[in-house]
Amino acid sequence: MEFVFTITQGRTGTLSLCELFQHDPTALARHEDLDVGAHGTVTPDIGLMRRFNTHGLTPEIKAFWTRKLAIHRQEAARRGKRRYVETSHMNALCGLIEYIQAASAHSEDRFRFIVLNRAPENIVHSLYKRKEMLHIESRWLWYLDPQYPRNLVDATPYLKWSYTGGVLWYVREVEARKAAYIATLSDRYDVLSVDTDQPGWTDIVSRSYGFAAPTDSEIPHTRETQPSSERLAVEQELRDIFAALPQSDQRAFRADTTSIRR
Repeated sequence: MEFVFTITQGRTGTLSLCELFQHDPTALARHEDLDVGAHGTVTPDIGLMRRFNTHGLTPEIKAFWTRKLAIHRQEAARRGKRRYVETSHMNALCGLIEYIQAASAHSEDRFRFIVLNRAPENIVHSLYKRKEMLHIESRWLWYLDPQYPRNLVDATPYLKWSYTGGVLWYVREVEARKAAYIATLSDRYDVLSVDTDQPGWTDIVSRSYGFAAPTDSEIPHTRETQPSSERLAVEQELRDIFAALPQSDQRAFRADTTSIRR
């Protein structure tokens, strides 16, 4: 079986990617499995997310991934598919990459990864509008918590800026994890990086995976022809945060303040 997973933040086009793979006749494609019996079985739950980001790849986390892959392997085979695709951004934040690196040497499966990139200000604005990261339970389940001991980025300079700073920290933390994962994966696995802000990204993916996407498969992010007052205020706050961050953090972002609409 070929497994395809994403490495990305939320609000970067994971649903659009899943819809694209639904045009692949060889693939069973899923975005997020949120059925009542899925959490803790094939979808990370709050406990798994918190414990991985605190303790790492424990036997419990390994058992979750072993069970999940076995379930999907059987499901895809039963449907006559040779490829299982899951685009949820939660997987890579809960030990998936560490598990695959540890176990794939003894597996006949093939693992491939798609890194979805988007300008930080666009991710931040999308998350800002949804207000999900205001709630600690949402950070535990869907995103990340600044207090996790296994985080790569110190959240202290960001949290001075309240909610917007916390959201920007999350974007930065996952950017750091992306870079670390790409560095360790690229020699052994197929890792494809695409920018979902750019036109044609769906064509890059479909060509790389050997299927034909319909001409109207490009699903652009909603763009505001006239920026709202809220967006302008968020972008000004982002410029202020960027200016106050340590230089190392400023350089680490894929897009700097010049990419924010002025």
